[in-house]
Amino acid sequence: MLSDAVAAFLSSVSERAFDQIMLAILRAQGFERVNLVHGQREFGKDVIGQRAGEQWAWQAKAGDIGQADWRELVGQLDELRLSNLGHGGFDVSLPRHPVLVTTGRLVGNAPDLFRDYNDRARERGDPELGLWDRETLVGLLSDNPDAILRGSMDGRLLAALGSAAEGTATMASIEVFSRRWSSWEAERIFGLGVVEAALLAEHLVAHGRIDLAAHLALCLVRGAWASGAGETAADEAGELFEVYATQLWEEDADLMLDENFVAGEQTGGMGHLSSALCANYGASRFTGATLACRRSRAQ
Repeated sequence: MLSDAVAAFLSSVSERAFDQIMLAILRAQGFERVNLVHGQREFGKDVIGQRAGEQWAWQAKAGDIGQADWRELVGQLDELRLSNLGHGGFDVSLPRHPVLVTTGRLVGNAPDLFRDYNDRARERGDPELGLWDRETLVGLLSDNPDAILRGSMDGRLLAALGSAAEGTATMASIEVFSRRWSSWEAERIFGLGVVEAALLAEHLVAHGRIDLAAHLALCLVRGAWASGAGETAADEAGELFEVYATQLWEEDADLMLDENFVAGEQTGGMGHLSSALCANYGASRFTGATLACRRSRAQ
């Protein structure tokens, strides 16, 4: 069931919601100096990191990549492999490993284009492009002996996923599940905690509970602070919260601004916590884990 849940997660997750999962995977794989650099000055590199004296860089995409998608990507992939521009943590003196990451697969003519792309890179002596596709990610998250979710085999995650699918998840059940994070050490929060939260949050979204997904991510912020994982972990959890808070705000802004909205659990709707929290988000963009933690403690 866990592998099926991971596969379903990869089928639905957005690129920005996947960012924190990507960071968690890399830390679990022993990468250091991991930085999310997605933005105007990424130069093809969404994430960078180092391991064993080598510089790695990843370009991440959501969904399947076909021939038309590949043609649009080629410029970014060239920058990923060859450009020395970007984040100050990118060490151009180290051997380079560029990797295309997709939550889907290469489909249609894209596998042939990928092979041809690397054949030409090899002929020129340029770095070849690696590929982490859906199967690779499922292995890293759940199937391999050292997969991140191998550390989450006490049944609580599976029970929470089942509750989300059955439509019986509540703010109370999310609170109970999330208390586990408060006692975890920083490394476990950075890896397993982030993956658990993202996996369950996407499952909640898929079953119509964006409000609970936002609340769950906020619980991870609280767990990061309570466990002593520190500001970096809380900020990364806050980024995950922002993804779902934005969705909730965009879909239900009118309802959340209704002063007559009734507080409490709503069947198939929003509880008062997410309503008030995301109304605040709409008024003032989420800017830090400390603010999120204060909102969480207020509950």
